[in-house]
Amino acid sequence: MPSFDAVRQSLLTIHAFSDQELKSVTDTLKEEKVAKGDLLLKPGDTCQALSFVKSGSFRHFIANDEEDLTVFLFMENDWVADYQSFVSQKPTEGSIQALEDCELQILTIHALHYLIDKHPAFFTLGKIFEHGFSPHPKSDHRKSPDDRYKELMEKKPQWINRFQQNYIASFLGMTPETLSRVRSRFR
Repeated sequence: MPSFDAVRQSLLTIHAFSDQELKSVTDTLKEEKVAKGDLLLKPGDTCQALSFVKSGSFRHFIANDEEDLTVFLFMENDWVADYQSFVSQKPTEGSIQALEDCELQILTIHALHYLIDKHPAFFTLGKIFEHGFSPHPKSDHRKSPDDRYKELMEKKPQWINRFQQNYIASFLGMTPETLSRVRSRFR
């Protein structure tokens, strides 16, 4: 019997769902395993689900000719999805790749629509995006590399020792060498 305690706790940070409402959500979840290196989503796919990371980690990135741009990193107790693709139901430009063997608990868009039809409280599930996703720091050119790193340390300190430095540097919009210099100033 799968355990959905972590999903319940995550949902309770969004809204004070009743036990029955939480059961309605967990009853719709599907479990899936994703092997290290496999893609959960690739360019041209449309994101059809919100996936709760029970174990493992993922990287959402956009590949171009020069380098990959890390859009976001996900780990245990995060909801992984391509936000723009999920909301618009249009194909994504990016990829979401498993960085480790992963276990997911998946809420499909069809299950979400079913829940919203069942009870208005489920509209608040859209707040998953507010808690799990943030604007890409590279888009704020006014912030210095030190400020971007400091903000990451405040919001996602667990990333520093969990993910490869080149992924973190890409997420922050800097080279790995710049990240190394910035990190040395914070030690």
